[in-house]
Amino acid sequence: MYPDSPNPDPDYTPATRQPRSTEDLFAPEEEQQRGVPLVAQFDEQPILTYLLIGLLVLVHFFLTAQGGIGRLQAYADYANVSELVTQGEYYRLFTSMFLHADLTHLLFNCLGLFIFGKEVERLFGHFRFGVVYLGGGLVGSVASYWITSGSSIGASGAVFAVFGAFGAYIYRHRKLYGEAANRQIRSLLVLAAVNLGIGFLSNAPGSPVRIDNAAHVGGALGGLALALALGPRYQVRMEVNPGRHLASAPH
Repeated sequence: MYPDSPNPDPDYTPATRQPRSTEDLFAPEEEQQRGVPLVAQFDEQPILTYLLIGLLVLVHFFLTAQGGIGRLQAYADYANVSELVTQGEYYRLFTSMFLHADLTHLLFNCLGLFIFGKEVERLFGHFRFGVVYLGGGLVGSVASYWITSGSSIGASGAVFAVFGAFGAYIYRHRKLYGEAANRQIRSLLVLAAVNLGIGFLSNAPGSPVRIDNAAHVGGALGGLALALALGPRYQVRMEVNPGRHLASAPH
């Protein structure tokens, strides 16, 4: 998302093109020829993304330190168990989003959150990013509860919500970004198809692990819907001086 390329325009100076707020963006197609990245690197840091990753890591290692019995008890108390949710333990839809089966499970979810969370938080802002993560994650938990039986844990529903929100953002601004947006959309679709394929294979008889595709699809759709409802809308703002900017349109 941040390609380094030379700047062929001798009159262009980055100082005149800094975003004025976290919802300012650089023009894509024409400005990519000047070496401007597809998504502006905003001054705002993705603090919530880092805090969520830290929380997931902290919870996992805290439970690991409790030993096998303590960790299994936490799973029994807080996992998304369909039968217990039906009996009224709805909090499990939320608490299961912070539990992971093992270190590999944790690392994959944290990596996905690191890659997509930073971009979405910079584009959407802290609050809307938090709504996408938690709201979309809950949609994933509900989808898992409705479609699958047994129990499930993991932040992947929330991570897929962020993934879906990023896809919704790119799609909404596809005319603004031109061919770069089309390439990005194709890449996201391929990545989604690969993940779903792995999920289906994991549910085959004899597979040592089971990936909850219902949570992934539910989370992605929840994040996409929230992004379309709450996400930023950018438009080109033309100015004689000091230059052109992209700013969020009122909505």
